[in-house]
Amino acid sequence: LKKDTSTFIYNEEEIKYFFDSGGIFIQEILKKKGYKTYCLNNLYTWQKKGFEKPYYAVYLDTGDLYFGQMHFFPRFFLSDVYFLKQNIEDKENPLSLSKFSNAFYGPEDKIYLNKENIIWKAKLSENSQVLQFLKNPQEQQTPSSAQLK
Repeated sequence: LKKDTSTFIYNEEEIKYFFDSGGIFIQEILKKKGYKTYCLNNLYTWQKKGFEKPYYAVYLDTGDLYFGQMHFFPRFFLSDVYFLKQNIEDKENPLSLSKFSNAFYGPEDKIYLNKENIIWKAKLSENSQVLQFLKNPQEQQTPSSAQLK
């Protein structure tokens, strides 16, 4: 088998240079691809706002509503995940938020979602009661359905 190098943007010599130069090659990639300004703008924004990822609500075609931090690599997933749970026996609080990792089958605290199953997604605002609960779950009780209205 012969290695097909026609699909590579950089040849083996350039790749070797990257590993030998200690990462300066990344700057060259950014220059060639036009990402330098984009990356510098994001770095400036991160310095101003911090590195905290925003929380989103994601509603699926199954009727499930998840809350978490959205990621796109290597595929679409949410981390620090909560979901809206129905409490049929509790007439005063028929809805509550539950931590996904506390489910009876013990999943990790992330859920991979199929983009085709998403009906809508929305970023939670800073003054959202749900967001305040997600950031400080030990300090608060689960918001009741009356509080979520």
